[in-house]
Amino acid sequence: GKASFTRCECTGYGGGIYFSIQGNAEIQLTGEMEFIDCIGNQGGGISIELQYYIMLVISSSCTFKNCTGSLGGGMYMQSYGIDTDIQITGLLSFDNCSCSYFGGGLWASCSNEGTFQFIGGMNFENCSANQQGGAIYAIIQSGGILTIDWQSKFTQCTAQSGGGIYIQINGAGSQLIIGDGLIFDTCSSQFSGGGLYANMRTGAQLIFEGDCQFQNCSVNSGSGGGMSAYCNNEGSSIRFLGELKFDNCSSTQSGGGAFIGSDDKASIELNKVTCVDCKGRQGAGLNVLANAYFSMSGKAS
Repeated sequence: GKASFTRCECTGYGGGIYFSIQGNAEIQLTGEMEFIDCIGNQGGGISIELQYYIMLVISSSCTFKNCTGSLGGGMYMQSYGIDTDIQITGLLSFDNCSCSYFGGGLWASCSNEGTFQFIGGMNFENCSANQQGGAIYAIIQSGGILTIDWQSKFTQCTAQSGGGIYIQINGAGSQLIIGDGLIFDTCSSQFSGGGLYANMRTGAQLIFEGDCQFQNCSVNSGSGGGMSAYCNNEGSSIRFLGELKFDNCSSTQSGGGAFIGSDDKASIELNKVTCVDCKGRQGAGLNVLANAYFSMSGKAS
């Protein structure tokens, strides 16, 4: 069946639905869900909080349109407990969602060896945040793993930093894994990462397993027109196993296509990189600040 929520409003969690799930449970949501013009402080459309050995599977499509919040204009997800697992196998669509702080479409926090898996694809269009993460704002720590493993597209999303995605990854074993086919189209930010901003610390990892494209992305007064990524501390790494392509991306400072940096024994590994018609004050295609290990194994053009 289908569940539809229109013009629902709350001052707390979940303008349309609030799930607070505690203790050894397995929950499956198989019906299509739709959230239109909904408002909530944490999660304009839906809010999910999980604790302790819980599996939540959302196998249907979810649509969020014109939803707003403070954290997560469309969706808010928080994992507190050990070994929680969220699997979203249906398509998530966010259209014109916004927030006053972080995560215009989606706000997510994954910790304590929990896993979030988005394996049905995501589309974000015209989403915005007043601060960080125009489409997605995510915090991964204490061994948490977040996976985006299907074709996803971010179109005309904006924020102060991380016009499409803003992500912080902290701690050994904490990972963001991005599969094949991610596209950022005409995303922008004020300060850093027109399409994507990522910061890895103390053993955390950012892994691109497939190709990723940045088209017409820009930064108004900072670095990394398409992407800005920085990793600190031994064991932290950024690994691009597929092709990175930057087309007509720009910044007013460093890295019209991308700014990528490492420090304190962290490592950067690039494979194939293509930059076309990118512009910046220095490093119009790529600006690489490598104070530790850096490699480029594929073709750069």
